[in-house]
Amino acid sequence: MFTKKNEKKMKKLALACSVFLLILSSCSSSSDSSSSSTLKLHQQIITDNSGISDTDTFTYNGNKLLRIDSSDGSYTKAYYTGNLITKFEDYDDTDTLIEQSTYTYNSDNKLESYIYLDFVQDTAEKEVFTYNANGTISSSYYYGNSASATPTDMVTTRVITLLDGEVHTTVSTGNDDSTYTYTYDTKNNQLKNILGYDKLAGYADGENLGIMHNIVTEAHLDANSGVTYTDNYAYTYNSSDFPLTSVVSQLGITMETVQYIYE
Repeated sequence: MFTKKNEKKMKKLALACSVFLLILSSCSSSSDSSSSSTLKLHQQIITDNSGISDTDTFTYNGNKLLRIDSSDGSYTKAYYTGNLITKFEDYDDTDTLIEQSTYTYNSDNKLESYIYLDFVQDTAEKEVFTYNANGTISSSYYYGNSASATPTDMVTTRVITLLDGEVHTTVSTGNDDSTYTYTYDTKNNQLKNILGYDKLAGYADGENLGIMHNIVTEAHLDANSGVTYTDNYAYTYNSSDFPLTSVVSQLGITMETVQYIYE
């Protein structure tokens, strides 16, 4: 729903959620005065390091996300079962369905699995989650070469460790031998008031977008090379402690910026 894999995952809950460049720290007065208990993301303006910008506009029914419209004409539709997000559909600017993500939950309303279908590339991905007695989360990731069949080729396993309700580390083995380690601020995540977001944001789609708070550092250790790559995030905030802007840098080089506007 919501790597930094691609911009679409980011759009899905920011689905935004990816790497970020320095932009205006202005925001409407309604953003500053709104209560943090009801503040919802209305728009995010994403600018890459070449200066190209894209604007995503979020539409809601109450605190349920209905859709996200991009300035390039593409859009994402969200579907709920009760209070849980169960599907995203991505359409291009010709209203053609190009991607779909579906989510299932266990009896405790914890994410049990997701299936991602790419109808353009004709591929499928699936990840199944197990909640362990020691508090960690294990997952098995499957890949398939057909969007019309459930993938059965397991290529990666992950162990996810939580700290204070946020993803602290993910350790992957298989096709992706790597470890990701995260630190956070103490402020409000820009997506926290979207109903159902907290069930997906930490580890669905192989992504960590933060759950209640915002990522400050993301360190990626490549087990094969032994090299660690670190993304650093810097924020400005409004008076309700929600981000107004975010900036991501790698090795001191700004990669992308996002400006957030709330309703």
